Amino acid sequence: RGILKPTGSIYLHCDPTASHYIKVMLHGVFGHRNFLGDIIWNKCNGVKSKTHWGNENDNILCYAINKGKHTFNSTDPVCRTPFSDISISMHFKKTDKQGRHYRERIVNGKSYIYYAREIYWESLE
Repeated sequence: RGILKPTGSIYLHCDPTASHYIKVMLHGVFGHRNFLGDIIWNKCNGVKSKTHWGNENDNILCYAINKGKHTFNSTDPVCRTPFSDISISMHFKKTDKQGRHYRERIVNGKSYIYYAREIYWESLE
């Protein structure tokens, strides 16, 4: 905590058998209000055993020094995986004047446009 900037955050990668213990410790260090989320990293699909559930995922715990004042580079291409062509054809059925595929979603009465090949959304209001 002491080496992070006031806008800093930390991502801790751990095994799911330890994640709940580590989360309690990180709540003590950063405070539960600075918890940003828990990313589940699915390493592979499918059950590998006939007698129990497989351990096929890891957890990435995310905390900020000051939630709401932390830096989050959501537009960095490294943070995004492009949609597959099949996903675009199924979910992004509309095309704008520039030829970009998009879909429109209405959330709480407000309309948003999501572009398939771009990492941001536009409000229609």
